[in-house]
Amino acid sequence: MPFVEPLRVAIDIETTGLAVENDSIIEIGAVAFRGAEIIDSFETFVEPRRPLPYRIQRLTNITPAMLVGAPTFATIAPRLRALLGEAPLVGHSVGFDASFLRKMHLAERNALLDTYELASLLLPTLPSYSLGSVADHLGVSAPTHHRALADAVLARDVLLALEARIRDLPDEVLADLCELAPLLVLPASLPLHQERTRRGLSSGSNTTTFARAINAQLRMNPNVLDLRVATLADPAPQPLVARAGGRVAPAPEVSAVITAALQQRQPALVELSAFTDSIEAVLIPMLAWALPASHRLVIAAATPAAARAIVEVHLPNALGQLGLPAEPPPTVALCAEPRDYLCLHRWYGPLRTAVAPAPETMRGLAKLTVWAHDTTTGARDEISLPTMEAPAWDLVRGSSTYTEMPGCAYRERGWCFAPRGRRRRPDRRHHARRPFRRRGRDQSASGSRLSAHRSACLRRGRDGQCRPHH
Repeated sequence: MPFVEPLRVAIDIETTGLAVENDSIIEIGAVAFRGAEIIDSFETFVEPRRPLPYRIQRLTNITPAMLVGAPTFATIAPRLRALLGEAPLVGHSVGFDASFLRKMHLAERNALLDTYELASLLLPTLPSYSLGSVADHLGVSAPTHHRALADAVLARDVLLALEARIRDLPDEVLADLCELAPLLVLPASLPLHQERTRRGLSSGSNTTTFARAINAQLRMNPNVLDLRVATLADPAPQPLVARAGGRVAPAPEVSAVITAALQQRQPALVELSAFTDSIEAVLIPMLAWALPASHRLVIAAATPAAARAIVEVHLPNALGQLGLPAEPPPTVALCAEPRDYLCLHRWYGPLRTAVAPAPETMRGLAKLTVWAHDTTTGARDEISLPTMEAPAWDLVRGSSTYTEMPGCAYRERGWCFAPRGRRRRPDRRHHARRPFRRRGRDQSASGSRLSAHRSACLRRGRDGQCRPHH
């Protein structure tokens, strides 16, 4: 039997504020659609019966004059009720829109399909999940934002693009997500189940007796063969490409102290702000010393995310400022702790499915399910997990216990992420990075090295000038 596209309604409302009990609707936009076909649309201003705050005018470009003569909600309610019917409501954080409608006794039985939740699940590496950010990532454009009909149309287009992503999911990833969906606080699972129905996949565990037999024989889960990492060759160091157009000039005081310390092989402690100009002002003299002599440069960072920013932003900017010929080009490697990598032994082990964690943790596991299939590094900083979802990482992260465990089939076949990260380390001509915490432990094991030498500290004062301290 052919799959029939369901009727859905994308909706967006603009209001005088965020408090359902106290604020009012000022604009409604709705689009009824079936797949790519638009069935009906509706757009109107609504008389709020209260002053329109200036911040809302700035956000929406709706002025009080535009609301003069607008109908009351009671006037437009019958038309809107007919359009909504009992179709699922689509929107970005659609629960907010539904709460205002339900206060007015509309959409009380309509299912909710939240494109914010669906995007955070299917696009787990995005730094922001605003409607505009998600649309830009998916290549969906809109002429305007924070207007009701335009945002409703954009939410529809985003949903269709996300559903295309769902259709591209492998069967085992889709099955895992559908198993997690009933346990999630996630008004976005309906498209997952509809796609499983369309494919004719059965519900329940997707681990067959045959798969379990292969698992026992190979000492690994056969689904690992579908991961992208299982198709990759041994990793090589990443070329470091200069980025032209940087505006940060080397700070003479910083450059002098760092250059002298490197030439004399003495430590220098430089205290600066964490802003881009300060970071790159430190990197520029370091690169100027290391590149011509083909020295290895080890840069410690406080977190994996900070280290990735150094690799992807600050080093290319600093290299572009120098304008040095680089033949062969330098390379850079991110080297993190085992706990900062996904552990496939734990990912396919019983712990992930044997426990019944909080819904937020389950949401994190659902995001990890999508991410794990495509990641080439397994690095924690690739994926966006808010604080409430972070416990999901603790269930599947690596540790020295697992990375050094004898007989691990994933490590023996070269798929373990932590050893792959170590194999990206470059030779002496290249740049590498170790996390600050590990470096601190390495130094403390043999005693502090800074205390045995004279060190220079540069502190930037309130006037922006650097002052030396010894």
